[in-house]
Amino acid sequence: MAYTLPQVIVRQLFVQRLSEVVQPFYPCIIGPHWKLIRYGTETSDDTFLATYDGTEQTVAWPGHTAAGYGAVDEDYVQVDAVDALLRYYRNSSGDADEIHDRGNHVIWSDTIIWKDYGSWTRQAGRDPTIDVAVGDWVKLEYGDYELLTQVLGFVYDTVASSVGTATEADGNSGTGMTVTSGGTYTGAADTTYIVTIAVDGSDYTLTVRTTTGLDSSGPHTYTLGTNQSIGNYGVTININGTPADGDIYLVPATAESNGAIHGLTLANTIPVPLRHRSSSSSSSSSLGPIPGSMYETDLQVSLYIKDDVTVVYKKLDSPGDYNYEIDQTNGITLNASITSLHSRTGTTYLPMESASCYVTYRVIDLTYAYAVDSLETSSDVETTLGSIEPDSELPYAVYKSLQNSNGSAVKFLALQSNDATGWNAAVDILSNEDEVYYLVPLTQTVANLTIVKTHVDAMRAAGVNKWRRMFISRELPDYFSVTTGMATVTDQGGSNILVTVPLGGLIAAAVRSGDIFRCNYETDAWGDTSYESYTIDEVVDDDTMTLSSGPSSPVPIPATFQIYRDKTKAEEATQIATYSSSYADQVVCNVWPDEATDDNGETVAGYHLAAAIAGFKSSVVPHQPITNFLIEGFSAVPKASAYFSRTQLDTIAEGGTLIVDMETDGASPFIRHQLTTDYTSVETRELSVVVNVDGISYAIANTLDRFKGRINITDQNIERVRATIEGAIDAYSALYLTNDAGSAVLSYEITEIGRNEILRDHLEADCDVQVPAPMNVLDITLRIETG
Repeated sequence: MAYTLPQVIVRQLFVQRLSEVVQPFYPCIIGPHWKLIRYGTETSDDTFLATYDGTEQTVAWPGHTAAGYGAVDEDYVQVDAVDALLRYYRNSSGDADEIHDRGNHVIWSDTIIWKDYGSWTRQAGRDPTIDVAVGDWVKLEYGDYELLTQVLGFVYDTVASSVGTATEADGNSGTGMTVTSGGTYTGAADTTYIVTIAVDGSDYTLTVRTTTGLDSSGPHTYTLGTNQSIGNYGVTININGTPADGDIYLVPATAESNGAIHGLTLANTIPVPLRHRSSSSSSSSSLGPIPGSMYETDLQVSLYIKDDVTVVYKKLDSPGDYNYEIDQTNGITLNASITSLHSRTGTTYLPMESASCYVTYRVIDLTYAYAVDSLETSSDVETTLGSIEPDSELPYAVYKSLQNSNGSAVKFLALQSNDATGWNAAVDILSNEDEVYYLVPLTQTVANLTIVKTHVDAMRAAGVNKWRRMFISRELPDYFSVTTGMATVTDQGGSNILVTVPLGGLIAAAVRSGDIFRCNYETDAWGDTSYESYTIDEVVDDDTMTLSSGPSSPVPIPATFQIYRDKTKAEEATQIATYSSSYADQVVCNVWPDEATDDNGETVAGYHLAAAIAGFKSSVVPHQPITNFLIEGFSAVPKASAYFSRTQLDTIAEGGTLIVDMETDGASPFIRHQLTTDYTSVETRELSVVVNVDGISYAIANTLDRFKGRINITDQNIERVRATIEGAIDAYSALYLTNDAGSAVLSYEITEIGRNEILRDHLEADCDVQVPAPMNVLDITLRIETG
């Protein structure tokens, strides 16, 4: 016969000393404790990586040492480049488009256009790909000399003024007329001169005005065939022939204007070694000797946007390469030739030549990963655990739990690693704990939840007597897989929209119009999978369907496809209910929604709601129902009645889901119904009932613990045990008596107690216990009659 350890077995078909009766129902929050190190919120020393210069640099993780910390969350890492110089132009010194200085603060090119202006536009392959802007940075280089400065303004080419051809006005009647215009126009604006001829016999007089009122002159006594100045800005007219009185001639004048932008005004004086000179110039300057070749060679000019940018991990302009690399031990390697996008350059990646680089990341804090600890007030969380933010996970959840625990302690245990190994290590530690009850795992990964559920079941096993339960929040995905297989996509009506599935199965899988068809799966240079998505228009038969639009190229050979569905609200409600009913166990409460909005307006995972509920339930007597009680610390639950109808919420609840709802915007969230995932009966679905039964079990087990293996089975001792059980139940019931909850035990009877006739060292007792049920429904009938 197998060995049996002396023990007390209490079976839940289901004191004399209160200390034996009282079993704390502490919540215990389990999850990753992230230390947050974030650029922009921490001190610069904690986040500064390096001054990047375009070459590869490996930098240790700033802000923490290896001791006391676990793995870095690689998905959380972000590198920010401050004052990054992003180069968008560089010429080659000595090429056909010469650039040189023009005075102390100007660089000039006769051919390059730095910025679009009027009809003068930049040319691809020669000029900068974008307009130069005031404030951009410029680097001038030649030999060992360089200058880094900024653009202050632009220098335009000059378009000379011009005097247009004189033309006669409509209605002129002179004969044999030849009229010419000339001179150099010096006016400040474009205009047209209007010259009117007065004829008095053989005498001629000219009167001058302009269309814009800019200029006028006359009357001028005029001799035919001579040049006459008209106006005050250098324009002349010469008239030959026989003019008629009142004839008018028009002379357009165009002012000198700005042309193409060939020059840039710089903020700093261009040093002598970078000045352009002829070969006969002096070979030295105040800055020292100047190489002779400098006199005949133009400058190398680089133009930069200087801005703060977030460095993208993958180097998207170079498939398979990375801008930086992450190493858990050694830190971050900033690779050579980092590139970045900028809003001014659209989809063109720019090389980053320099920047001050900072990092944002989070790392597992191991301080509280090896033993269960506790806090009693929310004000202690930040000083003990650090930042109270959703990204910190454990501190945030503990804070939310304490916000609702009304001064009752909240226990917690950090993970040693955020993976299955870490979760298994955590439940091993919990196995040795006696005073944890409501377990709240901060995860929505099913495999991790299974680890905790297995632990709960093991602790509730007969003889272990460590009853506990768990609050979880299963995540509802955006899309649900419908089916997968092999298919071709071919032309129909001029588009690749005809999908043929050789093995069929579309009808059996209930594929329907509106589902998402994914095809053309590829693995990119970084090892990530990509695909194209199209909407299904019609399912023709079991092996044929059409798409609303299809891929640009056909798929003639059967290739992998997947069909996903964005479910209707009713289908989502059924899916959530299915998640809960898949547990069908009174030890699990699945909390919905799977995300909520906290008091700061941030969207957080539903397990933080679960932590708050666990904190609140721990603050009331075991048999106190918590339906319709408020939950603090959250401002909205958008996926409850604001999204689902009442009927759909009822469907979710009927699967055994604890729903947190809100009646109106701005109201506090409340518990719609205190359900476990076993909806079978009141005795299994009502949280207050099952917690109360656990409380009674603890009271009996704790008071009988002193007997195991220390006394013999005699009639006297059997009666001692009977009396002890009765005393434990009476003390428990009296201890937790409240006005709203009433007595924890309505009645009980030990129907049988005695030795097991086969296992002679086993004392067995059967006890019928009646516990209170919540008053969920008040059904009032009014019979009305008139008098």
